Amino acid sequence: MTQETQETQTGTLEELDVKPGDAVEWIGYEHVGHHTLDFIADDGAYVFDTEQGQFAHGPDDPSFSLISRAATPPLTIEAGKYYKTRDGRKVGPMCGMISKWNNDGTCRRACDTRCDELIAEWIDTPADTPPTWGDMTDAEKGALLLAELDGECLEQKGRVIVNGESLFRWAPKQEGCWLDKFAYRIKPEPLVENVTLMVYDNGEGQPHIAEYMSDPNYRMVYTRTNGEPDLDSIKMERIND
Repeated sequence: MTQETQETQTGTLEELDVKPGDAVEWIGYEHVGHHTLDFIADDGAYVFDTEQGQFAHGPDDPSFSLISRAATPPLTIEAGKYYKTRDGRKVGPMCGMISKWNNDGTCRRACDTRCDELIAEWIDTPADTPPTWGDMTDAEKGALLLAELDGECLEQKGRVIVNGESLFRWAPKQEGCWLDKFAYRIKPEPLVENVTLMVYDNGEGQPHIAEYMSDPNYRMVYTRTNGEPDLDSIKMERIND
């Protein structure tokens, strides 16, 4: 199955970023018809397997028209994972119980818009590797030295031991110590989020907890700081008799 492109795109196979399963047409040879890319060889050749036999094109051969893209596999929501909404937000983790979404990512409630639909699993991208003290410019080092003199809270990133385990992570900076292989920064402000969950508990078996549900009888609220729940902030209130 393929997905038709909304407007014709032309260019070399490399410019069109053609992937296996995509269909193209060679400009000037329209009588040959559409061909679907079978695979990209180790030498960079784009190999097409057709009724007339197998043939290959280079990544910068004369222009092609992109006819269709290979269809994206259907989405299946899994408990514990995070997903991306159509407008780019990260939501989750999915609880596997009553929720706002169907198993294919479409919304259950008619009042929700297409922006709320889930289109893909959320993949966290690693932050840019911060420069170490040995790689920093004099201006960057000066800014950190001044921040330390002004009483700012600094952090260092390097190999540290936590509960006997060796980890590479941000930790409070050792006073007066600057190591060439460590990265340093002013400690960022904590990210504080207010979380609201709906609860249905009839006093029998496991209660149902979800971000959205149609018939909750309790509301749970708590604060999350840098992704960690503040257990002292958890509160529950009855909302339906």
